Amino acid sequence: MDADRLAGYEHEVRTPGAVAAAVSNGFADAGVCPAAMAREAGLRFTPLGYETCDLLIREELAGMRPSHASSRPPGRRSSRSISSR
Repeated sequence: MDADRLAGYEHEVRTPGAVAAAVSNGFADAGVCPAAMAREAGLRFTPLGYETCDLLIREELAGMRPSHASSRPPGRRSSRSISSR
């Protein structure tokens, strides 16, 4: 595939949502984002491969049951959930 023929190739976006929006709005011909993000934007998704991720957890929460580990300690901001499905 010739990169010069792809619309949007020269413009970099920073988030999966921005990739999906660029393709959905016709600013780009193609992009890489999670399947769920493509589906939400009404786009066709072709898997490129699969990746393995590690879960990082604070040591003081490591021994807790999952229902308790997901609770945030007082005064802490919640983290954003990231999904690849």
